[in-house]
Amino acid sequence: MRVEGYRQRLGSMARWPYAVPAGLFVAIFLTYGVFIPWHGFYWDDWPTAWFNYLQGPGVYWQVFASDRPILPWLYSLTSPWLGHSPLAWPCFVVFAGWVAAV
Repeated sequence: MRVEGYRQRLGSMARWPYAVPAGLFVAIFLTYGVFIPWHGFYWDDWPTAWFNYLQGPGVYWQVFASDRPILPWLYSLTSPWLGHSPLAWPCFVVFAGWVAAV
């Protein structure tokens, strides 16, 4: 009888159109988001932040164009918003993971 109550509750939640995106957000946040204060920059983030600090987002076209042709687009669009904050980048990564999952 108890299992039947859970099935009914899950069935009613599945009819809500945002149930899957909300569930994915909760799962991704509980997996990665709770650790955001301890993430900071990783090794490959430091040169990217340094290039942006010295010359601005336009430098990504020179740095990544030969071997990673999509990264200049990504960094040129996101680095003006995220700036040099080691807290903003992991928040964006969690959000981007959610968008990719949805």
